[in-house]
Amino acid sequence: MMVSRNILILLLLTATLLYSTQYFLFETFAQRSIANLENNTVTSNSTINEEGSGSSIISPSNPDLQNNFNNWNVISGIWNYSSYLEGGTGNGTSPVDNTIINPTIVENLSSITTAFRINEMDTNLTNYANIVYSFIDPETYKKAGIYVINDDIFVRFAEIENGSVVPEPLHPYISTGLKWKVGNTFNLTLDFQDNIQSLILNGTQYAGKIDYNVDGLTGLNYGRIIDMDFFNFAIQSMNAPNQNNGNEQSMNVPNQNNETKSVASESLVVSDSQSIMLGEKSLPSNSFIPIYDSSPYKIVEGHIAAKLPCSEDNAADVQIVMGQINEMEVFNLVPVTESSDPGSLCHYVTDIISTNERTITDIAIQNNSTEDVEFPSTSSLIISVNKIAELS
Repeated sequence: MMVSRNILILLLLTATLLYSTQYFLFETFAQRSIANLENNTVTSNSTINEEGSGSSIISPSNPDLQNNFNNWNVISGIWNYSSYLEGGTGNGTSPVDNTIINPTIVENLSSITTAFRINEMDTNLTNYANIVYSFIDPETYKKAGIYVINDDIFVRFAEIENGSVVPEPLHPYISTGLKWKVGNTFNLTLDFQDNIQSLILNGTQYAGKIDYNVDGLTGLNYGRIIDMDFFNFAIQSMNAPNQNNGNEQSMNVPNQNNETKSVASESLVVSDSQSIMLGEKSLPSNSFIPIYDSSPYKIVEGHIAAKLPCSEDNAADVQIVMGQINEMEVFNLVPVTESSDPGSLCHYVTDIISTNERTITDIAIQNNSTEDVEFPSTSSLIISVNKIAELS
């Protein structure tokens, strides 16, 4: 009996020692795995460029930061470096989101530029390539870039909060009229001036927005693309802090109809969002429904998101018209294919921008056909007005 008891005690001691050893090894492996993840970088001997032609520019007051461009933090996805930065999912679907971050901290951003070439993608999916900025963590950042839908190229700003894209209508897709072709190189610039951000593609400014907070890291992002290359990443910093003190300056920003808006210093920033449920309602032939009136002010900047009955080719059965009461015109609705059901209900977005040629105070839904339109149960509109100004 005494021998059996000693054997039992020995077995218990052995088991305890094995468990402690395994726990130590597991804990060490976990710590190393976390360290490897945090230090997952693409390393090169130069900045990202094509044949040495690119350059990364930082504030002259921080010349010692130049060496930090050699290490990029891979947040997610597949990245390789040869003489330029290469990305691609291999199958076009997974992983969907691919992000790489430049570790350099640059204050008083003036611009971020890059060039990229999309070599292969599935045109049945929405593919995108972006400049990342205001990066705080993988679930909190902003991005701006191109979105390719059925070979058509759109541009868009987007914000990621708590891991999800801030919903429409804050950041609509804006059509550029450009088409994607294999091997085409796109030059993308995000310009920062006096709290106004401008998105420039191939030398043409397509979108702009007001943003007072752009602090954070910068980088690159793409999604669903099977094979692509990035070149010539550059960051430009202002030589001195912004002396604007919050006063806005006048600028022109083309909208999706290639018109220009005027953001004037006397504009008022507002936050007015209205939801309009159209379900189970009817709009007679050659009639209209007024849905917004900003008089005695004009709408300088705003957005619309709509869920409307549509045809098989994503064309809405009704039109959105804007302007002043006696001078209304049809606005282009951009379909969001991922959340649309062609032939039933389609999701659309458009921006509301008064231009030098057109003043917008009134918005309406118009049925220009010869038949009545019946709205299904979830048909709806969201109108968001962000900036207004007195009528001149």
